[in-house]
Amino acid sequence: MALDVTNPTNIAAATTKLIAEFPKLSVLINNAGIMMPDNAAGAMDEELLVSTVTTNLLGPIRMTSAVIEHFKKQPYAVVINGLRSRRRADRQQTCERQPKD
Repeated sequence: MALDVTNPTNIAAATTKLIAEFPKLSVLINNAGIMMPDNAAGAMDEELLVSTVTTNLLGPIRMTSAVIEHFKKQPYAVVINGLRSRRRADRQQTCERQPKD
């Protein structure tokens, strides 16, 4: 099943289908995330900022909200929020400030 965590309508449809198919569903792992390269020494591109926040922050909030009422009916349920990051070298490349010439 494809799921776009940036799309509230897609989240609602997917979670409704999952709960119907798996009525004992009691675990949500929020692990979707993006980390696009940017220039850490300069202003962040607005589109990049919005897409990052929508995916990495609003995605887990919306997913949790979509299943919370179902989870409250389960004897035990858990939401796990994972952190996805790129290789250290990539992080250094995007986070290090470049010296001025």
